[in-house]
Amino acid sequence: MLKLADEDYPIKAVKVDEVIELAVGKKSERIGLLTPRAVLPVSIFNFLREYLGAEEKIVNAQELFYKIKYEKSDNEMRFLEEASKICDIMLKGMLSIMILGMYETQVAQWGLQ
Repeated sequence: MLKLADEDYPIKAVKVDEVIELAVGKKSERIGLLTPRAVLPVSIFNFLREYLGAEEKIVNAQELFYKIKYEKSDNEMRFLEEASKICDIMLKGMLSIMILGMYETQVAQWGLQ
């Protein structure tokens, strides 16, 4: 789906509609945008409009997202702290195995093992 410059990633691309349907469990009836419409690439917006069958089914969900994103409970803060510790350890491990010329997918593969 996404290819940067002339890099050749050793992974199979997945179509956007397949990703949406895997996440939702079926064809989605509506999609909420969590980014301003003004910065969303036109091709993505056009794809979503065609996928959903109507522009009205693309919902601006920014306000709800920001409310959820910025209001954190004590439990969420503890989870974030723990996740940050795990991330630090994994990043150090991944950096330690990097070799010049590796794809990021090869480094990520090590992280999945």
